[in-house]
Amino acid sequence: MAEKIDKVPLLSDLISSERKDNLSREERERLLLWSQVFEEWLNIRKKTVTKSVHGRSIKSWIDLLDFSQMLPWEITTEIIRDWIVFLSKNELAVSTIRVKITDVSIFYEYWIEQGLDEYGCRETAIRNPTLGLKTLARDFPGIDTQYLDEEEVEALLGAIDIDRSPLGKRDYAILQTVLATGQHMNPVRTLKWGQLEIKKDLTQVQWKRGLKQRVEVYPREAWTAVLEYLIASGRIENIDKGCYVFAAAKMPYSPSVKKWDETRALNKNKMLENIRNYANWAGLDPKQIRWQRLRNTAVVRRLQRGMDAEAIHSLLGQSRLRDTRRHIQNLLAEEKVPFWKDNTKPSTEIIPIKRYRPGQRVQHGESAKYLLEDVFGLEELKALTQVEYEVARNRIIIYRVMELLDETEDYREIIKLVEIAGQSAVRIAKNKKWEAKEKEWKMKAKHEEEILKEIERIGEEMGITDKD
Repeated sequence: MAEKIDKVPLLSDLISSERKDNLSREERERLLLWSQVFEEWLNIRKKTVTKSVHGRSIKSWIDLLDFSQMLPWEITTEIIRDWIVFLSKNELAVSTIRVKITDVSIFYEYWIEQGLDEYGCRETAIRNPTLGLKTLARDFPGIDTQYLDEEEVEALLGAIDIDRSPLGKRDYAILQTVLATGQHMNPVRTLKWGQLEIKKDLTQVQWKRGLKQRVEVYPREAWTAVLEYLIASGRIENIDKGCYVFAAAKMPYSPSVKKWDETRALNKNKMLENIRNYANWAGLDPKQIRWQRLRNTAVVRRLQRGMDAEAIHSLLGQSRLRDTRRHIQNLLAEEKVPFWKDNTKPSTEIIPIKRYRPGQRVQHGESAKYLLEDVFGLEELKALTQVEYEVARNRIIIYRVMELLDETEDYREIIKLVEIAGQSAVRIAKNKKWEAKEKEWKMKAKHEEEILKEIERIGEEMGITDKD
């Protein structure tokens, strides 16, 4: 996420003080001119782009000048190449690197358009050092071209509880969607019901990414998973066009549609964290799971099924076919690294279809998503008050913690479980205190009502009316 920068900085503010102290008078004058043009460019850009894009442009220049420790007219194509390698080694996505190069390139182009070198600088006209490098970013070492094979995909999908849990069905539908479409995270995360057009034999979806929009068929396996999730969550009957398909749950333990925040998209960090939790339960290394690798997996699966580059180009919605061909070439050239923990595939005898760490099992997963269904029936559950619901849920969490304490000898897991039990105990105490206060208020209100009735009765006996 781009940093929030309220004040437009001068380019000279981004240069280290140590470097500025060693500048000649001529270089100082030139830097002042560049700073003025930079400020002018940012002010113009601020009116034409969003706040996040504006802040990102400043951040891109901060990163470049911090890396190069050079003045803007000293930066060459070789420096930009080294910067790209540095960014890729720090595991930045290809799209992020290309955005940074674009931000730098736009200002260089603006500077050149002003023709200022003709009178503002004594040296020869400057050339944009980023030319041609944006499309070459994919070829630098460190760019992520890893993916999950079929066994890893099967294990990841199998670790999700889709038998009883609406949240499990939602996360399963998200994974099926990205593995079937190869979409970026934001279009999936912010997908709304109004973007879907349901026909007799197929469902079409209008994907939106920034200002770009394109319509394609929603793959059948992914669409089936989406429908099952919406039915299980109780949202299918009353969902509006403006509601997010993959909505956040206000209370993930209830099947009621009122417990879903349909106007709020899932947090992208939380969405990826959930997928990594499932990967951990499946015996995969959660650190290896990234959204770009899920997209890569979608491409590789299509290649294995005989899809050509043109069809994959249409699937990914990339602007140029040669970018898709280069991406496919890099995927096939890279050696596949196993994503299993310790590079060893677990046996089915040791790791079942669902595997939980004790702390996670209570907080997120089969045991927490539908805790109260083990105790109450659906009608009884709906009849509970909010306080009764919270007390019952936290009591069951404590019971589960006590069971899980017998299953582990790891002191870190024990500490985590004790913390969870303590938090639940505090919640029970708070809810009980609130329940007692609520009863006290009701009794007080009832007592005051009885006093008023008695006063009215005595008044009637004495012939006193309100007018009197």
